[in-house]
Amino acid sequence: MLENQPEAAVYLLNNGFTRHNTTVFYRNSLKSLRSVSSSYTWKTVSEIGEPLFKKVWEQSMNDSPNGRSTLTMDDHMESVKQELGKGYESSCLTVFEESWPIGIVMPHIEPGTEKEGRIFYFGLVPEERARGKGTLLFFDALRRLKHDFGASSHIGSTSIHNKAMLRLFEKAGGVQERVTTAYKKRK
Repeated sequence: MLENQPEAAVYLLNNGFTRHNTTVFYRNSLKSLRSVSSSYTWKTVSEIGEPLFKKVWEQSMNDSPNGRSTLTMDDHMESVKQELGKGYESSCLTVFEESWPIGIVMPHIEPGTEKEGRIFYFGLVPEERARGKGTLLFFDALRRLKHDFGASSHIGSTSIHNKAMLRLFEKAGGVQERVTTAYKKRK
């Protein structure tokens, strides 16, 4: 972590690198997770098909404060399959309000751990943002991590620019663990 090594950051900046992004990490226990009811329907990628899942995922990535991805949706899907492995389908969830898809949530147990819950991706389609739905969905996702996946804690991370997600981590009782900055070589 270069935050504790300012000379390393100065070295990188003076040698052709730029700050790419700063990521904030939060941890929270799921033991005393409060109950919030919602009327959303969750469907796996197997239930709705990969084309619709990828379409909603792509829409939920539009105008994200996390920045634009350089990967294709096929590349994103392959990344999920590789990282989560067999059974990835149970983590690839599309959230519906009535019959309309409003977002994507991907809860899972971090590979190599037994109880560490993560959310590979969490996002609402643009027209559903800033309407109070994110909080309900995030708490639903945490409950799924606890009850469906057996997680005892949640580790979350997001760009420092994603203020809405940072607020969700704090609303859920998350404690900031660390901040990292990524650098990339200037072209």
